[in-house]
Amino acid sequence: MLFTVSMKNDRDFRAVYKKGRYISCGEVTAYFLPNRMALNRLGITTGKKIGNAVCRNRARRIIRAAYRLSEEKFPIGYDIVFTARQGIDGKSSCDIERFIIKRLIPGINKSFIDKGGGKGGNPGKGGSRSGKGGSGGNSGKSGNLGRSSNSGNSGRVGNGKVSGANDFNGKTERK
Repeated sequence: MLFTVSMKNDRDFRAVYKKGRYISCGEVTAYFLPNRMALNRLGITTGKKIGNAVCRNRARRIIRAAYRLSEEKFPIGYDIVFTARQGIDGKSSCDIERFIIKRLIPGINKSFIDKGGGKGGNPGKGGSRSGKGGSGGNSGKSGNLGRSSNSGNSGRVGNGKVSGANDFNGKTERK
């Protein structure tokens, strides 16, 4: 593999599980975390629920092949851990490669580019996730730790009324 080395230390796996983010489908769950290196580190785990040693090794081989085929599309500088799930039995590397290209790579690019923070959501965007205005800003997602911003779509206005909330006849006004 061109830009990738194997991840072997238990400490590294645990750090990715604990501090990283994940995207999953029926066959695999992919955990990822920036590693501040000029290469990616790849780890693959398969539990006993997958089946016997033959099934687990086949799952690892399929995941490794799918990663190798799409390696050039990955951003550099991430620890990536694939965990095989029970649905991987009977799947091919094309199925895993499709998951990597359609969901994992865009998810990695979207989640850490803004350097926003918390799991899920839209790290670089303000406002609440419910779409109904909200109070106190954007829940710390863009780094301002809940303080009101001057964008006009969150926070309180001088009269104590939440902007963007029910302003006219009980209907929500979008700005």
